[in-house]
Amino acid sequence: MEQLHGWLFTFNSYSKNWVCCKREQYLDLFSKPETEFLRSKDINTLMELIIKTGGDEVKIKKLLKHG
Repeated sequence: MEQLHGWLFTFNSYSKNWVCCKREQYLDLFSKPETEFLRSKDINTLMELIIKTGGDEVKIKKLLKHG
């Protein structure tokens, strides 16, 4: 679970999606809704993805392209 350190999760009640980003991106999370962040209906999916890739954004993108 150490891989989740530094990640922020928020729930959008309108879209019914969980959205997450790294701590450094938190201002964009709330000010730039068009910015791409990880999204899922289930927070566990996001946590599993981050844990599986060690939070490496390159690995996450690669996994999502081939997933």
